[in-house]
Amino acid sequence: MPEEKTITPINPPVMDTGDAVGVPDCAGLPIIGTSQRKWLIARVLPNTEKTSRDKLIKLGYEVFLASQMETRFWKNGSRVKKKVVERVVITQYLFVHVTMKERLQLITLPFIKAFLKDSASTNGVGFAIIPDDEMQSLIQLFSQNDEPVNFISAGFKIGEKVKVNFGSYDYNAIIIKIRNDSKAYIGVRVRELGCAYLRMPPHTVSHLESS
Repeated sequence: MPEEKTITPINPPVMDTGDAVGVPDCAGLPIIGTSQRKWLIARVLPNTEKTSRDKLIKLGYEVFLASQMETRFWKNGSRVKKKVVERVVITQYLFVHVTMKERLQLITLPFIKAFLKDSASTNGVGFAIIPDDEMQSLIQLFSQNDEPVNFISAGFKIGEKVKVNFGSYDYNAIIIKIRNDSKAYIGVRVRELGCAYLRMPPHTVSHLESS
């Protein structure tokens, strides 16, 4: 196994994550957008998402893993046991808030395999960047555990933009229709990857007010 390179820990800005899984508790501060730090998408090996996230957080990086806590039940003889586990929804990818200089440091780590490229880039070398407001919506989508969040890379179409009010969270999303499915869902588009989605009670959804 190759020896891991040493990278000096940093002190990145913090963000409001609520109960989101995959990010450190940052005292309720909002996402701080700077002209230098951007949300990039790092690819890791399958089944290493949580350990890779933990290593980056230990180094001081701002990281989000699209995962959700869920309760699983199994039978042990005559008794039914339950366990709360972290389920990774978007596998093999981590969202990291870094500068391009920091990206050059991270790509030297053995568990970071690549950074996702922007398919619309004219020169083919641009990296996929998630805007701060879209990243906030994605984090909040995963912050609630009343409904399971799923992910789809194809087979959906984007519809009307809506506002979602779920508990203490309030964020923008889109109505999506999944192929061969009669139900409607709320989704947050993840550029270059697909769409994270869940079913929402009707009373939580309202039309966006026109500005």
